Amino acid sequence: MLDVSNGISHEAASVAVPMNHCDDERGLGGIYTVTARAPDGSLIHEETFHNLITTQGKNAMLDKFLGLGTAYANVLFGLITAGTPVAGDTYASHAFTEAGTSIIAARLAPTYGAASAGTKATSAGTTFTVTNAAGATITGLCQVLGPTGVATPADTATSGAVLFSAGLFSSSITVPQNSTITVSYSYSP
Repeated sequence: MLDVSNGISHEAASVAVPMNHCDDERGLGGIYTVTARAPDGSLIHEETFHNLITTQGKNAMLDKFLGLGTAYANVLFGLITAGTPVAGDTYASHAFTEAGTSIIAARLAPTYGAASAGTKATSAGTTFTVTNAAGATITGLCQVLGPTGVATPADTATSGAVLFSAGLFSSSITVPQNSTITVSYSYSP
């Protein structure tokens, strides 16, 4: 009887918290890892968290892969300063506020390695420097795809651009001027 009870408990635990769980209801999964450091190099914040793949991002992926469309010229990270991403968010209209040029110089391009074992991941961290004299409060990260214009922080007007993913930290972080925020990402469909 003890063995049966343990088996049931173990199975329930496995169902409740499956390995590689993602917040996205369709099982598409991206994971951001972020490290924020003060100008002196001391650690401010470190976290790994799941993200939301937007419906626009899913559609773009299907069109580019199964529709044999041309790849995007740019894949870039941005920083979120307020609001909560939702599945219906698009590049042009979203429920969160992105850090603009008063906080960072540009959205930054990650360096991705070759896909392996069903996962595409950055091969190194991508590092933002906060330029605002007053510092900034950062609440999360986003990833956009598109032509050259998508490098401008907080841009929503570039035609053909896509909001691929977005996610929030467990709590917001406040960073001073010249602090750095390093981002890594991995994605498994």
